[in-house]
Amino acid sequence: MFFNSPSAVRHAWNRIPSTTKIAALGEGTARELIKQGLTPQFIGSHPVEKAAAQFGQLVGEGKVLFPVTRIGKRTVQKALPADQVIEVGAYETLNRSCELPGDLDVIAFTSPSNVQSFFDQHEIPKGVQLVAIGETTAEALRTKGYSARVAKGYGMLAILDRIMGLGPEKDPA
Repeated sequence: MFFNSPSAVRHAWNRIPSTTKIAALGEGTARELIKQGLTPQFIGSHPVEKAAAQFGQLVGEGKVLFPVTRIGKRTVQKALPADQVIEVGAYETLNRSCELPGDLDVIAFTSPSNVQSFFDQHEIPKGVQLVAIGETTAEALRTKGYSARVAKGYGMLAILDRIMGLGPEKDPA
C-alpha cells in the first residue's frame, strides 16, 4: 500500500490489515504513518519521478493499493504497469471560502488542489512571495502565471526552511 500524503494516511490508515507492506512518499507522510502505529518499508523523496522508479523496482510484479484523492498527478502509479495499480478514493479536497489577511509576506501551497482552491477565490496580493511544497505544486502555480520557490523536501519543516530562506539574495527555484 502506497501513501502519497499525510491526508491519505489520516483517511485510510485504519483499514490496513496488519500484514500489509507500507510505502510513503516523503518524510511527512512517513511520520503520519508512524504516528498511527505503522512502519513504512519504503520512504520515497524528491524528485517524485526518482522515488517512483525506485518503488517500482522494489515492488517487482506485486500489486499496490493507492488511497487517493480525485485530483492528483499519479506519478508513482504511472511508473507501474496498470495491472499492478489499484486505486481507492480515500478523501477529497474541499474548496472552502476564507478571507485573506491584508499583511501577507508569504503564501505556502501544499498541493495542486490547494493552488486551484486558492485561485478559485483569490488573487496573489502584490509583493507576496510564494512557496510550493514540490515541483508538481510549483507547476500548478506556473500554469496560473506565478513562480514559486520550491521546498527541498515534503512536509511542513521543508516549507518552513524554504520560507526562512526567502529574501532578495536568493534566486527563485
